[in-house]
Amino acid sequence: MKVYKWASSGHVLYYSGQLAFFLSLLRSHLFLYIVAHFQLTMRHSLLLPAAALFSQALGQLNELAVAKGLKYFGTATENGAMTDAAYTAILDNTAEFGQLTPANGQKWDSTEPSQGTFSFTSGDVVPARAKANGQLLRCHTLVWYSQLPSWVSGGTWTNATLTEVMKNHITEVMTHYKGQCYAWDVVNEAFNEDGTYRDSVFFKTVSNRTWSEDISSC
Repeated sequence: MKVYKWASSGHVLYYSGQLAFFLSLLRSHLFLYIVAHFQLTMRHSLLLPAAALFSQALGQLNELAVAKGLKYFGTATENGAMTDAAYTAILDNTAEFGQLTPANGQKWDSTEPSQGTFSFTSGDVVPARAKANGQLLRCHTLVWYSQLPSWVSGGTWTNATLTEVMKNHITEVMTHYKGQCYAWDVVNEAFNEDGTYRDSVFFKTVSNRTWSEDISSC
């Protein structure tokens, strides 16, 4: 039995044990509507190993979503999964997935590991694959409380200095991917699960302004 880790929750999902429940959701028009509006950003997505079995009985996921008037059915993926031929055969099938998201390669610790020094080697892997496949690219993410390099998370900042760092980071990364992204996850998970603001370095330092003011000034 293969085991796939769902990154957003940290839970381990056993494919065979979830299949019957997931099939019932997939048959629902409501499920397709939810997925189109709230994309499942999962590491080694549960959808990938399951999609091959769903296809014969139900048709391909992206084709079904588009047939219902939705823009796409997509998934997130990891660079490390690109060596798995069975995985990539499903990932590259545009009948299954019309859109890809880099799960980690475009996050701050990958794109600006030291202040002012940018690297897009990791971040370019999934965009290149999406382009080759003719899939939409949803880019992810510019400002997040996690996977920050230590110079950001452990820095001594003022409102002005951290805002300037954010502006520079967002400008450099978005300039590099200009014209490639259908959409960006700009501020990711700014809230806790209970709806309160997350106690991040950004909130603690720039808390006298709103997130929208900070992002619109970039």
